[in-house]
Amino acid sequence: MISTPNRCRAVELVEEAMAQGARQEKACALLGISARTYQRWTREGGVEPDRRAEAPRPVPANRLSEAERERILEVCNQPEYASLPPSQIVPMLVDQGEYIASESTFYRVLREAGLLVPDGDEEAFREALARLLTSSQLRKHYAERGRERAKYYSPERIIPKWEALLEQVMASS
Repeated sequence: MISTPNRCRAVELVEEAMAQGARQEKACALLGISARTYQRWTREGGVEPDRRAEAPRPVPANRLSEAERERILEVCNQPEYASLPPSQIVPMLVDQGEYIASESTFYRVLREAGLLVPDGDEEAFREALARLLTSSQLRKHYAERGRERAKYYSPERIIPKWEALLEQVMASS
């Protein structure tokens, strides 16, 4: 899509070239637009803004329900999945016989919920941090999840796993 200011500038350039004797089609071609596009942009006398962004869009038949979105967030916040990316969560769920949504859908839902910030995107990080700082409900939610996640690493849970691993290593040597 070409912004309205850029459209206006393109129309000015075409009109200037035509005033100096150039053919409309050639002037438009130099700007990388067709003569038909120029005519559509100027059909009402002025420069028409792009209305594609305002066009009504049908709701996809396979759009996630709010319950499905909540399920994705619920699963991703469970202690066993909280530190994993969707590329690992989705196959693990499928191995357990549960399919909620595709990996890309998981990423999209997490991004929309502010739980996933792209690496290096400082603006997205600032926005996510601002949401966290301004929402007591969100802070409470993450505090509860943090406490749940901490239990995952409790000595009562970790020590038996280390002991079993050491026993296995000792038995194999």
